[in-house]
Amino acid sequence: EQLKQLHALQSEIKAHGGNLLVINAEKNDSLHSLAWENSLSLNFYHDANNEIAKKFRVYSDEDPAWNNFSGIDANAPLIATYVIDPAKQVVLSHIDHELSGELPSKEILAATYGAALDSTAKRSA
Repeated sequence: EQLKQLHALQSEIKAHGGNLLVINAEKNDSLHSLAWENSLSLNFYHDANNEIAKKFRVYSDEDPAWNNFSGIDANAPLIATYVIDPAKQVVLSHIDHELSGELPSKEILAATYGAALDSTAKRSA
């Protein structure tokens, strides 16, 4: 469901000068197959050893996911969404601590639009 939601946002994100990248901890073909079967044009990146997830503090070897969520028996990164501006600053951060699967679509688009406006204003100055 989240991939479908991201796909729906992708054209507006691109229209505002942004790019969408889905980062996954496991390198498997199931995401690519799912994207293909649902005609989703998304870019995927494999986060070997959870290096990116550690930097964004959504994965920790010292505080594994099973310490915080019942029913999880493997340490996995939390589902998170970030908008990063051209200056490489995080302008929106949403971590799905409840594992609800909901994406803050309006906030993502607003942050993307705001980052694009700020970038344009800085180039004009």
